Amino acid sequence: MLFRLFLTTLICVLLIPLELSAADEDVEEMLQRRKDRMDYSIRSLGSANEMLVEQSVFALELLGEEAVPPLVRELTDRSNDDRLRLNVIYALGRIGPKAKRAVVVLIPFLRHLDDDFRGAATFALGKIGPDAHEAVPALAKRLQDPSTWVRTGAERALLAIRTEEAMDAIREYRRQSEANKNNYSKDNPYRKGSNG
Repeated sequence: MLFRLFLTTLICVLLIPLELSAADEDVEEMLQRRKDRMDYSIRSLGSANEMLVEQSVFALELLGEEAVPPLVRELTDRSNDDRLRLNVIYALGRIGPKAKRAVVVLIPFLRHLDDDFRGAATFALGKIGPDAHEAVPALAKRLQDPSTWVRTGAERALLAIRTEEAMDAIREYRRQSEANKNNYSKDNPYRKGSNG
């Protein structure tokens, strides 16, 4: 109950302009305050305080498409720490299809050395859905990723994108997985009925 009250307060503070006191304020000042609040939410994504990060992601999700350009700027700024950049990827995923302008920036993260980044990128691209069709070739390569989490994320993202190319990649991946499973069971000396 207290958490819901806190979230409601957060929404009011971050997103709803104070109409009563703003009657005599300049529109530009209101827009500047809104931008400052959005910037604060983005900076908070780098916090070690997980609750603050989650609240910031939620606030940015509510802002939707308006939050995408500054999030993309933060993601492409290599001087930002990894925690911030990783949470920016998740925030873009939570924004969903309205974050379609971020697809070209998310694709390189599918090749990141850290599987947390690769997995977050698969999540975000999957949440963007069919508008992430440019990512299909890179996602198809992630179906062979050493990380189970990344492979599963890539499969889910391809299912969400649902282009013919995406579905072909999934069918091929499942066919290979089944063939590998059958080969393993044939070569397994401990399988039932084996003379090994």
